Amino acid sequence: MSVISSFFWVLLTGGTGGGVVAAVANWLEGRRRTRIDFLQHQLEKLYGPLAYLTSCNKILWKRVDTLQNHLADPEEKCRDNPHADAASNAAYSGPLMEQINSHRQANVENNRRIVARLQNKWHLADTEDLEQFASFQADVLRLNESPPVYCTVLDKLVLFPERTPEFVAYVNNRFRLKKERLERLSGSRMWTKPPAAPQT
Repeated sequence: MSVISSFFWVLLTGGTGGGVVAAVANWLEGRRRTRIDFLQHQLEKLYGPLAYLTSCNKILWKRVDTLQNHLADPEEKCRDNPHADAASNAAYSGPLMEQINSHRQANVENNRRIVARLQNKWHLADTEDLEQFASFQADVLRLNESPPVYCTVLDKLVLFPERTPEFVAYVNNRFRLKKERLERLSGSRMWTKPPAAPQT
């Protein structure tokens, strides 16, 4: 039954006078409550965790870039030290590479958690989001199946997963729009805390 048909059915069966008004009010409130409940479920189980994980990836990219800038020219960091040699440069570079590898591995794990979330909660996604979600999952699976590729200079660095800034922006925009819609429907800022770290 369509929304319009349902509305007129309420009018026809709700009686007259105050009964009609009460019936319509109850019907509208029920629909509003259903929308609120579903939006909360979407935010808590899908869009919120996706926004959290993609935002973590964005921070990891920035930190890796900063570390790699320091690693690119270790001699520059030792220029003021006349006793700097290959050994001291290696001692300088080693901890940096460990940090970079740690951040990159965290990015890989985040991507796996995103894919797991999409696979387990796809039924909560809006139809217009399915293509974006499927494309991200395909990209992650493709990278996982590819053999490792190492930089010829920094050959001790692990493969960095493909960056997806467009996906990060898309997910965070969808999260923001759904949160704003929930606040409009509820009449208050009832869902203001950031999503907790998702468990998968």
